[in-house]
Amino acid sequence: MSLQDIIAALAKLGREKEEELLRSAIEEVQKGQGKAILLSGDSDYGYNVIARQVMAKSGLNFYHTVCSAVSAPYSPLQVCFQNFFKYHQRSFDEFIRSLNDMSNPLFRGHLSRITRKLARSKDWVYFDLDPEAFFLSFSHALMDAKKPFVLLIEDVHWADSKTTQLIEFLLQNLMSEPILIILTVDLEAFDTPDLPLELMGKNLSIMEQLRAMQMNTGSDTRGYSPHKFIREIQSQGLIETVAFEALSLKEQIRILKKILGASACPDEFLYRLLDLTQGNGFYLGQVLLYLCENILEFRGKKWQLKYAPEDIDLPKHIEFIIQANLENLGLDTVVELQRASCFLHPIYIEDWWRSGSLTQADFDRVFMTCCKLGILETIQDDNCVIFSSKRQRKVLGEISQEKKREIHTEIARFYEEHKAPPYIQAHFWKSSEQPAKALDQLLAAGIEAEKFQAYPEAFSSYQEAARLFPEASEIFKAILEELCPTPVEGEEKKKEKLSKEEQLDKFLSLLRLYRIAHLANEEGPLLSGEIQKAWRGLVYQFSPQQVFPDLATLMLYLLQYTKKEDKSYPLNEVTFFAQLILQNLLPGRDYTSKIFFLEEIVAHPHLDKKNFFLQLVRCYEKWANRIGSDNKFSQACQTYLLAAWAAFRGEDHFHAARILHKLIKYTQKNKTQGREWFSYQVEALRRLAQVYQQAMEKEQEEEEKLKYAIQTTACYLDAARFQLEHVDASWLSIQIYKEAYKLCEEYYIDDSLAQEELESAQNKFELLEEEEYQARALIIADKKDSGAAETIFQSSLDENIFAEISFAPIPVKEEHRFVIILLHRDSPDFGEYSKCSLRLRALQENTEGWWIEEKEDRFYFVLWGMNPAELYSTALRFDHEKILRSYI
Repeated sequence: MSLQDIIAALAKLGREKEEELLRSAIEEVQKGQGKAILLSGDSDYGYNVIARQVMAKSGLNFYHTVCSAVSAPYSPLQVCFQNFFKYHQRSFDEFIRSLNDMSNPLFRGHLSRITRKLARSKDWVYFDLDPEAFFLSFSHALMDAKKPFVLLIEDVHWADSKTTQLIEFLLQNLMSEPILIILTVDLEAFDTPDLPLELMGKNLSIMEQLRAMQMNTGSDTRGYSPHKFIREIQSQGLIETVAFEALSLKEQIRILKKILGASACPDEFLYRLLDLTQGNGFYLGQVLLYLCENILEFRGKKWQLKYAPEDIDLPKHIEFIIQANLENLGLDTVVELQRASCFLHPIYIEDWWRSGSLTQADFDRVFMTCCKLGILETIQDDNCVIFSSKRQRKVLGEISQEKKREIHTEIARFYEEHKAPPYIQAHFWKSSEQPAKALDQLLAAGIEAEKFQAYPEAFSSYQEAARLFPEASEIFKAILEELCPTPVEGEEKKKEKLSKEEQLDKFLSLLRLYRIAHLANEEGPLLSGEIQKAWRGLVYQFSPQQVFPDLATLMLYLLQYTKKEDKSYPLNEVTFFAQLILQNLLPGRDYTSKIFFLEEIVAHPHLDKKNFFLQLVRCYEKWANRIGSDNKFSQACQTYLLAAWAAFRGEDHFHAARILHKLIKYTQKNKTQGREWFSYQVEALRRLAQVYQQAMEKEQEEEEKLKYAIQTTACYLDAARFQLEHVDASWLSIQIYKEAYKLCEEYYIDDSLAQEELESAQNKFELLEEEEYQARALIIADKKDSGAAETIFQSSLDENIFAEISFAPIPVKEEHRFVIILLHRDSPDFGEYSKCSLRLRALQENTEGWWIEEKEDRFYFVLWGMNPAELYSTALRFDHEKILRSYI
């Protein structure tokens, strides 16, 4: 057995129990059961090696990736799911090209059509700010993969926040599928984090160390903690943990005697050796290599000590062992190892070779030497190598800062030539001989992160750029002065007027540089009122397709990042960029695009949203008017409800009531629409009552409260009566009567008629409940979604099914053959039902708004909407398409 094979085998010796657990997991997955395992331990305990070897021999479809200390959103997953990420990148690139190819879109309406599609389609992941939508899309891609399969993600302690969020989503929702997810984590990295590469090297001054610490972008800067992620998935019971403990002293002695022979080393000498290994398989391999090179010799077909045990002076620490093993290598091998130590893990062999100056033959010789001695280990079909972190740190520590900058420059030039991702180029340029070249790459890396809504990572890139280049704010101001020169009283402007192309170029430069300049600026806001006024004028000079991509991405980044309590960017400038898009850029009749941006703005917790809510209500209403004029009854009714819901959220009672009255008139004009017209009218009356009730609760004057109470009661009674005009017995009518009766009692309103009508409705419903039915169902909904619940109830009756309706999760009874759950984002937490909803949506592709699962001779239906208005329309479509009928 070669030395390379011996060192590789050391990682597996004494790990039979862990290997068996992995093989058992494979068997479970082959039987169709999902499984998730976390392999944890201190650095170089061999869990990565064992996981790779066991999975490679499993015969299953195998996805393998390694997290790196410097990463971008989803970068580990992009390695093994390239086609999926290329699809989304292509979608974004096609969108940008379509904008750039347009001419005079304001007059031809192209921008309107493009942005309408942008606002509606789930394919435009870049502008879909809900990460859940991306996670669902990724889940559907996994469902299309050949199963069963294994996903092995090494070194999760380096994973970016988006990768950890997606992994948690998969663990929560896909484990019913034959998928094995294996994560490995270095516990030592949590307790004693590695120094950043910038802190490693000879003769590093205190000032350089402090600067390197500032440049380091660790988990605190990015706003998330992989350690917290690990704790959460363990506490939720989503993953089984297999801890790799230190090898026992007895086990280590057994291993050494098995390799060297029982008589090679006396026990007392072995105990001295094992003081250095600390139960670590990698250290054990290093000790073995040191012995073979310096102390042992092969005589008479067995290993023997060269010297008497008492005369052998062993190194005091394992670091000296590692260093001594490196000193035995040739100069060219040491130089190449120094180059390799500067790379990010895993190291792509082709990149390593081509970025240097060795010939193919010389490089192969050096590479084979490193592998033969166990310094490097090939992975991923021999395309990549892993460099032990402890050995890498040791090699880095031996490189002078000048030499390291030289290596980083060579690697950076290579990656620049081969158009590597910006975050990789930025990492090498910032530590190179030309650190200024990192600015553009850090900016590009941040904008790339924005594409995946990874705003903490984007901010991290901008913050690092601001620290590296504090002059960015001065550059911004200088460009700003060229574009919008400050008038000086009594002096004529002598500056040459810029051409339109130069103006556009500088304006776009300012939009991109703003992200960094504001972080580097210590003198307050960058955009004064005069500058904002000048920018509004500039926007009119350019075609929308020229500025829309840059301005929209900047505005969305600022909106999303400033949602937390952060003062990095002033909120008044966030508002300015929002108004610049809504009022000065988007066409006046492009309602759907404006709705998209306004919904994001009103979700911001710190902005003054009153004016934005009013704009949102108007856009919804105008869009509903347009749809209604095209005789699209259902869509128009839904949009009117959305307009009223937006006004209700903004506590704009006047506009909410006005729009609901408008919807009532619209439904009365369209009585030919079957059951839909009166359903929408009842819902409008019920929502109108809620508007008056909210106004009543906000009112301070008792006399005004009474007026609102009377209006609320009247609307409730009208809704209940109108419902009973069209159905014999109605659960919803009873609920509405109860609300009206409660108000009558509270405000001493004559309730005799309401009481009589309530009793009549209850009697009819009791008779209905006593009839014989083909099956029973359970409907679970939020109280505010009682209109949608009634729609499903009537749909059930049409199929001879009686449904029990609950406003809270209750145990499913044996008699319930169907369980129908109504959910939207504002619904209260229904615990297992919410999890069921997300799991079904992850496993099934459905664009209609409902997902179905058969379980234990029972059907579960989950109806989903973004808000109550959308959920109500989903329920009507569910009823119209007779979905229940096909499952009876």
